[in-house]
This record gives sequence, structure tokens and C-alpha cells, in this order.
Amino acid sequence: GIRSAVHVDGLLNDPTLRSNGWTVEIALPWSGMKHLANSRQLPPAGGDVWKLFFGRFQNIAIGERTVQAAWCWSPHGVYDTHMPDKFTSVIFSTRDVAGITT
Repeated sequence: GIRSAVHVDGLLNDPTLRSNGWTVEIALPWSGMKHLANSRQLPPAGGDVWKLFFGRFQNIAIGERTVQAAWCWSPHGVYDTHMPDKFTSVIFSTRDVAGITT
């Protein structure tokens, strides 16, 4: 039941060219989240807060060696993504988002 869409604004996997960015959208069915919900209500109620990790990893060639770079939405301060207290807080809402601008 998972659905996803990706848009790449540039050229994928070519480090010699500078790309403008990328966007990904993922729709996860609530039924598949039971093991992560830790007995919390599914779907979440308005006002519920979950901590989620939003990040990515990339292998980068530097001369003869390859290093792994990591980016995350909420900085951890150390190279360790296994710190749930540092994850981004996601607050669920029942508000209609139509017309909201950023």
C-alpha cells in the first residue's frame, strides 16, 4: 500500500554537475505503522506528537577513498542517527490545510 513520487531538478548521480535539488513524497498506510506506533492511536489524533528521523546518506569519493556524508533535518551534533530524542517532532493536526501558504 505504500505510494511514492520523486522529482529531480537536475541530473541524478552525476557529482560533476550541480543540481538544484529533489523532492520526494511518500504515503504510508497506517496499518503498516502498527509496530512503530508503540500502542499509540492509529491514525494519530490531532495534537499527537511523533518523533521522526528525516535524513539521507551519500557516499562521496575523495581522491582514492570514499567517505559517507549524512544530512538530517534536525542536527544531532554528532555523527550518530540513533538518537530518537534528537529526531524532528511531527505534530499531527485535523486542520484543513487548503489555503495555507508558507
